[in-house]
Amino acid sequence: MRNNGAVLIIGGSSEIGLAVAQYQRDCYHFQVIRVTRQTIKGNDKDEIQYSCDYQISNIEHTCHQIRELKLNIGKVIICNGLLHNDDFMPEKKLDDVNAGQLEQSYQANVIVPMLWLKQLPNLNLTANAQICVFSARVASIEDNRLGGWYSYRATKAALNMMTKTVAIELKRKHKTWCFLLFHPGTTATPLSKPFQANVQKDKLFTPEFVAKRLEQTMNQLSSDQVIEYLDWQGESIPW
Repeated sequence: MRNNGAVLIIGGSSEIGLAVAQYQRDCYHFQVIRVTRQTIKGNDKDEIQYSCDYQISNIEHTCHQIRELKLNIGKVIICNGLLHNDDFMPEKKLDDVNAGQLEQSYQANVIVPMLWLKQLPNLNLTANAQICVFSARVASIEDNRLGGWYSYRATKAALNMMTKTVAIELKRKHKTWCFLLFHPGTTATPLSKPFQANVQKDKLFTPEFVAKRLEQTMNQLSSDQVIEYLDWQGESIPW
């Protein structure tokens, strides 16, 4: 266990975000700060919650509120992501590609995480803070052997490039910060539900399993690396 500070989770209403929050509380008794789009019902002594619609002014306001807590943040975990919604599914062929889906995917998978990463220097991060952004194996250009899923692949690849560029800049000043792009595997959540029938049972993970594997993966990070792109097994994914 590398950090002893609070844990900030962005996208904290997702099933993975909730599982990560519970794991950090139950196993390490960390103070959890959870940011969600949903209306907050109330806080307890082990968790502080903020509702944010992810517009830039509200992200800045939320970060101001977080700074006012005077908590040292040892981990930042960004769980946001969009694969499909009520209006579209992943594109199986070139004819399925459309501007609306590309725009929505870019907003959710690139712009929102970047607006949070932009705020890292303005938060009370510890000297050896760990910053994790959820990516996906399909973002790998080298590993793309099946094609399809145009907007998800492209925007997650863009997220990888953006996050690596952030890491290069911020580690010039914060040399002991660690950055991770994390592929959780196929997890039993609404994001993967339409595709779970094609997944082997031993390869369909619970959010609780992912939360545990995330922590184990973060514990193997080295500040000597600018950033690492790893899967749930802690193995490197080609860029």
